[in-house]
Amino acid sequence: MKRIFIAGWLLLSITSLFSQSKADSLKKLLIQETVPANQIEWLIKISDEYRVSNTDSSFFYATKAKEKLASKYDTLQSARAALNIAYYYNINGSSDKSLEIIDATIKQLEASHQNNSITAQHYSLSGICLMKLDQKKAALERFYKALRIAESIGDHTTK
Repeated sequence: MKRIFIAGWLLLSITSLFSQSKADSLKKLLIQETVPANQIEWLIKISDEYRVSNTDSSFFYATKAKEKLASKYDTLQSARAALNIAYYYNINGSSDKSLEIIDATIKQLEASHQNNSITAQHYSLSGICLMKLDQKKAALERFYKALRIAESIGDHTTK
């Protein structure tokens, strides 16, 4: 049992180390970037990198991206940032707040006729939130919607 615990701890430590170094590399690229649109892309990539290992940092970088996007109307970039913000709230026990963000973003994506993997990810996360809120039937509908979108665009995760 002790060996399993030590092996698990080592695996998590190594994963965290590699995640941290990639995030640090992305931060260096962000600092060097002068084009605002590219800065937003780097902010979102950093947020993506931290999403599992450090939710507070993920939230910070996603929020910075959303702030930079406030003056622009880029639905897809905004949706990517919103997804990481919603993950943060869901992981930290505010599934209702997460669901609120996701639903607003889904409306924007559907209004702009965006059926892509980001849309599918929003539906999937909304299903997770609904499960936590004990709304299982609504959650299943969201999961099936995510699956239909992913299959319709040939997303490799459904195979």
